[in-house]
Amino acid sequence: MSAPASIPGAFLLGIGRIGNFIDGQIVGRVTDVWWAVKFPDAEGFRHPVVLYDGAKNLLLIPLLLWSRRRERRVAGKDANEELGRMNVRLQEQSDDPLTRLWL
Repeated sequence: MSAPASIPGAFLLGIGRIGNFIDGQIVGRVTDVWWAVKFPDAEGFRHPVVLYDGAKNLLLIPLLLWSRRRERRVAGKDANEELGRMNVRLQEQSDDPLTRLWL
């Protein structure tokens, strides 16, 4: 179950990590891969670990959207069916006109 704040949270964390990269606050291990980055306050070329984390957070958004849409479809179908059954049962069991107004 995805919480309502998980999608905006993932977006904000992803954007925040890009800010961390621009500011050079968090640096990774020293490496010699071609995508390594030279940070001003660190010696050697390093892994851009904050970009990895930011990309992970941003790539989670489509998965969370899919999960939320799937939950709504399944939960909405079950809830609507149950409300329909309750309405029919109330109408069958009661002769009270107020009960018949509840649709």
